[in-house]
Amino acid sequence: MDKHYRVAASSFLFDGGDGFIDKTQVTDRNTVGYNDLQAFVDYLQSGAARVRAGQKDVGVVLPEGGLKAGQKNTVKLTSLSYSSAGEPTAKSVSVKLGEITASADVDNTVTAADKGYGEQGRATVELEIPAGVAGDQTLVITTDAGTKVSLPVTVAAAEKPSDGAPAEDKGSASTSSDAPIAVIVGVIAAVLALIVPLALAFPIDSVLGPIAMINHG
Repeated sequence: MDKHYRVAASSFLFDGGDGFIDKTQVTDRNTVGYNDLQAFVDYLQSGAARVRAGQKDVGVVLPEGGLKAGQKNTVKLTSLSYSSAGEPTAKSVSVKLGEITASADVDNTVTAADKGYGEQGRATVELEIPAGVAGDQTLVITTDAGTKVSLPVTVAAAEKPSDGAPAEDKGSASTSSDAPIAVIVGVIAAVLALIVPLALAFPIDSVLGPIAMINHG
């Protein structure tokens, strides 16, 4: 061997059991003198061993796009109950994020799709996340049957509310401040349209009268 490794294993494996370790390559062996099987037996006899009541993991489906602040989020849960007869069955579940908690009843109906997948125990929880709660958070799922699972999540910041003002229509007619100017220009154009043909057909003083005479003077 080119390298040496320090490992811990049972005496069974160090002695070549199951062919995992070549016992001729084992050096500097240190036997602690406490057989692993005996250690397990002693633990069971100590009375400290406890049967786990709840699930060690559950199925969690978050809303499409993830959790979002400032709105109601639908969280779907599965595998909240054991599938074997006589094992603990959850009746209710709660989902907690920060100071916000929402609860729902657990549906333990067994379907054909559950076979072999352990999905029994379903619930849908509506979690209203305040606008001020965003960023990295922890989702804690708890059932009345002893399950407690924590899941790190990221909550997207709430969308900024609209001010309610109507959008400016750049293609609309002129604003009210432009209206008087448009009227004045229109009147001038109408007057000129009337005067110019007359001026061409008659002497200027007969059309404009005193105004024209002032210029002659």
